[in-house]
Amino acid sequence: MSTFRNLIKGAFVYGVGDILLFGISYLVMIPLLTRYLTPEEYGVVATLNTLSVFLLAFFQLGLPSAGFRFWFLQPTPGQQRSYMISILLTAVVASGGIAAGMLMLGQPIWDAFVQRAPFSEFAPYLIVGAVLQVVIAFKSVLLRALDKARLFIIID
Repeated sequence: MSTFRNLIKGAFVYGVGDILLFGISYLVMIPLLTRYLTPEEYGVVATLNTLSVFLLAFFQLGLPSAGFRFWFLQPTPGQQRSYMISILLTAVVASGGIAAGMLMLGQPIWDAFVQRAPFSEFAPYLIVGAVLQVVIAFKSVLLRALDKARLFIIID
């Protein structure tokens, strides 16, 4: 029965945390953004947000999910730790390499798809931010694997 209680408790904490995060980001930020940005600027923000989500999915390569999935198959805590470090390093090197290529060769592609936001003003921040989010995703995976639901919600 203890396992069932832990399951319900964890699901409740994650659920409440997701609802609070959604509420803060949408109920607070959208009125602020729509008040202080022109419709064109708001369109640029929406476009950049969409690109950010795409880049994050592309840069992660599914490695955080794989890390969580195979974490529990490692027999000892030491092997769990070295497994997670190796996956994190793989993700950082791969996403860093992809980001470097995008920063060097991305101008023509950017100009073809994003006409209202200059590459030099927005793309470097967007790309570097996506690489940093890959690292942050592993923090989330590790906290979930260690069953630290409250700490996960606080940090998230």
